[in-house]
Amino acid sequence: NADHSDFVDLIGWVMGQELPADMNGGVDYLLNTLLNNGQQTPKKLNRADRADAYYLDYQFSKNFGSDNTLTAGATYEHVYSNAETSGVHNSDNAALYIQYDDKFFDRLNLSIGARFEYYRVDDKLKEANFDLFGVNIPVRPVLRGGLNYQLGKASFLRASYGQGYRYPSITEKYVRKDIGGIGAYPNHNLRPESGYNVELGFKQGYQFGPFKGFIDIAAFYTEYKDMIEFNIGLFDNNSYNQILSMYDLMESLMNGSSIGIGAQFFNVDKARIYGAEVNLTGICEINSHSNITYNIGYVYTEPEDVNYKAINEREESYVD
Repeated sequence: NADHSDFVDLIGWVMGQELPADMNGGVDYLLNTLLNNGQQTPKKLNRADRADAYYLDYQFSKNFGSDNTLTAGATYEHVYSNAETSGVHNSDNAALYIQYDDKFFDRLNLSIGARFEYYRVDDKLKEANFDLFGVNIPVRPVLRGGLNYQLGKASFLRASYGQGYRYPSITEKYVRKDIGGIGAYPNHNLRPESGYNVELGFKQGYQFGPFKGFIDIAAFYTEYKDMIEFNIGLFDNNSYNQILSMYDLMESLMNGSSIGIGAQFFNVDKARIYGAEVNLTGICEINSHSNITYNIGYVYTEPEDVNYKAINEREESYVD
């Protein structure tokens, strides 16, 4: 049951192998080597990769009372990467953030915050685009908020909302290595992934004889846009496009391109995960010298590609 990390390790291992001069035997060589438990000696890279990262962070915090706090700050990171598989690239990531925490009526705890991200790679100055009233700006806002309300002596209701944003790494976007038609392919059009999470929960204390503790019930919903995933298949060695049908294969061959086997990072248009969980924690006092603590929980999740019906219909239409 191989997962994406296993394929990444496999491709990384293949990149370090010395294939024979006859590249037509490259695949046979790979399979024979794998069947022989990888007894071949990995080939060292021609040169050492280099990556330099410079990080700066400033944070300010101010208490306006016993229960309220304002936190603000800024971060900046510059990365220089020079790798054999991805080339030379520079990236800059700058952000401003602010968060406010307060307590009202001795029952309600509130927390709200925002972060504003700017990111670029090389000369792409608008890696983080955001449409604000019809104006496209190169800054991405990321919002979060949560509250916890005490309904009774041992009853609590909570709700939270948070956004997430992740830029593709230099390796994910620019990696390119080919050994005998097997390797990794870049995706210069790889977009940042974003998403949000909503959770609603209820926590109730209990005591029955020697048993006392809390039961916690929560429901959650998470949605991702342009989620970055890993794809294995056939690729056009000139355009780096994946070959999905016989028509794509013939078109590539007619354009004079060669075909390779490998992997590429790509975006899933929209994915979502929803579900619920319940946890029971507590302690049972046997006597004044002994007790038993327990923690029982169950989580149900349902992950899916939002566009899975359209994808299934397209794949069912393939005749090859």
